[in-house]
Amino acid sequence: MSAQVLILDDDADVAYAAQLLLRRRGAEVRTLADPRQLARYLREAAPDVVLLDFNFTPGRTDGAEGLEVLRQLRALPRPPAVIAMTAYADVPLAVEAMKRGACDFITKPWDNARLAAAVDAALARRAAPSEAAPAAGASAALLGNSAAMRELRAFIGNVGPTDANVMVLGENGVGKELVARALHLASRRAAGNFLALDMGSLPESTIESELFGHRKGAFTDARQDRAGRFPGGLGRHPVP
Repeated sequence: MSAQVLILDDDADVAYAAQLLLRRRGAEVRTLADPRQLARYLREAAPDVVLLDFNFTPGRTDGAEGLEVLRQLRALPRPPAVIAMTAYADVPLAVEAMKRGACDFITKPWDNARLAAAVDAALARRAAPSEAAPAAGASAALLGNSAAMRELRAFIGNVGPTDANVMVLGENGVGKELVARALHLASRRAAGNFLALDMGSLPESTIESELFGHRKGAFTDARQDRAGRFPGGLGRHPVP
């Protein structure tokens, strides 16, 4: 890793831990504890990646300060990749940050391998935007050019390459499966299989067996092993 990384977090211990990890991986790392220091820093440096906390004033939990910093960073001529750093309970805030242009999020306390992978992925996307933006092709089936559709495509492009869990909601016929397929194609698992399943067509009493399979004798009428629709799921129903 050869990059300039800025850590913007008012928790000195958190910033120091991330700094040590990324410096060991060859990055040039700076830390700031106050977003008011950002303007001066940006006059002197152009970070490739920013690890951004979202609350700096004691007692604030709404994330507005971090979202404002994100807006400022996204307005730069060549904006850095921004990775949101949030507590686990603030995952909805992290998702909002990604809708506004962050490329990934890390929950605190983080796993070192996960943080390093997030920074590596952010650098790869920044270095090769044409290769790291599968959302254009992935979203080709999503028709329309309204502001809402442009926002949806941007969100797919941002969240697809991450490990975030996504729930797609909507009425019948609005295109939930199309969005799910686009997310899959924009992900690092695009070469793998995409399985679409109509849950409404499965009886409640047999859902587990349909999805994960069963072993012979696991329940009445289970006369032989049966593979489920999810690969590797056989055996979720133990033999009594």
